[in-house]
Amino acid sequence: MSKAYNSFYNFAVSIVSGIAGFKSEMKAYYLSEHAYKHTVYPEMIKELHNIHSESRCFIIGNGPSLTVNDLNKLDGEITFAANTIFNIFDDTDWRPTYYASQDDKLIPVIIERSLKIESKGFFFPYNLYDVKIPNRNNIYRYFVDKTDMYPELPHFSDDISSKIYECYTISYTMIQLAIYMGFKEIYLLGMDHSFAVEVKADGTIVHNNVKNHFGNSEEIIENQYLPSTDKSTNAFIAAKKYADAHGIKIYNATRGGKLEVFERVNLDDIVKEKI
Repeated sequence: MSKAYNSFYNFAVSIVSGIAGFKSEMKAYYLSEHAYKHTVYPEMIKELHNIHSESRCFIIGNGPSLTVNDLNKLDGEITFAANTIFNIFDDTDWRPTYYASQDDKLIPVIIERSLKIESKGFFFPYNLYDVKIPNRNNIYRYFVDKTDMYPELPHFSDDISSKIYECYTISYTMIQLAIYMGFKEIYLLGMDHSFAVEVKADGTIVHNNVKNHFGNSEEIIENQYLPSTDKSTNAFIAAKKYADAHGIKIYNATRGGKLEVFERVNLDDIVKEKI
């Protein structure tokens, strides 16, 4: 092999390596909190502050206890829902007022269906690099802080235009959204807080004899993050601690399930039967 060829080869390798390094730096900057602050999204989110200070809301989980009948009772109520909630739409005219999704492995799989939902507002993390999310005036992007503080309680954001704290459940994000938007009365529904397969805080994988989702909506997403109820329990404790300190009431209207952090209430006592 000639010296000229070796020189050209080494030059080519250095160019490729340089381009790869540049792309890596650009990606890191794009995903940074500093870059987020210079986008339009913080100002968009600020417009949501306390817009629902005179209202109550329902945050819907996708647990197996969720039923079409219960969703139909929420006509006229302000609701938040997430992820694969669209799997129940064929059976009900109910649609969530607000929709959120945060799992960076799940979002690429469901984004097209998610954006077809008839909702007032959509919430996705800013920290997504390879997922194309359109610029629309009802799509809000927030900076998600993924710091794992377990076994300590996670932080709770009182200014989601700056950041939202993640803690192993999209429900925690939706609670932060709801409180920032001014809701003082929040009801959780379909939060069964148990999963067919979950990972314990020590890394142990546990298989439970339960369903993950409502109806027949089980979806297997390759490489999707396993839920951790040990850590998400801490999220709910942190949410209750913040709510109690700020005069906000969070109730659990789920039928059954294992979430016992919040006071239990009966959904039928809260909403009138829809005829």
